[in-house]
Amino acid sequence: MEDPNNIWLKEITMKTKSSAANNRLSVACKQIKECLKQVKTQETESEVKAAQGEKELEQLILLKSGRKETLDNLVIRPNLVGKKTLGNLEIH
Repeated sequence: MEDPNNIWLKEITMKTKSSAANNRLSVACKQIKECLKQVKTQETESEVKAAQGEKELEQLILLKSGRKETLDNLVIRPNLVGKKTLGNLEIH
C-alpha cells in the first residue's frame, strides 16, 4: 500500500487461441476438480470407517419402574425426507 500506483485485481479472465483440448488452463482446472473429488471420497470413506467402529452399543438400563416410557406421534425436524415424518421415542 506504500506505492499509490499499485493496482489490485479482484477478478481476471484469460483467453487463449489454442483449442479447448490443448488449453493448459482447462487441463489444470480438470486436474484440480479431480483432486477435489478424490479428497471428498477419502473423507467420506474415513467417516464411514469411523462410524462402523462405533457400532458397539452399551446395554440399555431400564427405569426403576421397570417399564419403558414412550412418547408417541413425534415429528422429526428438520424434515429429512421432505414430508412430515412421525415417530415414537422410547425412554429407558
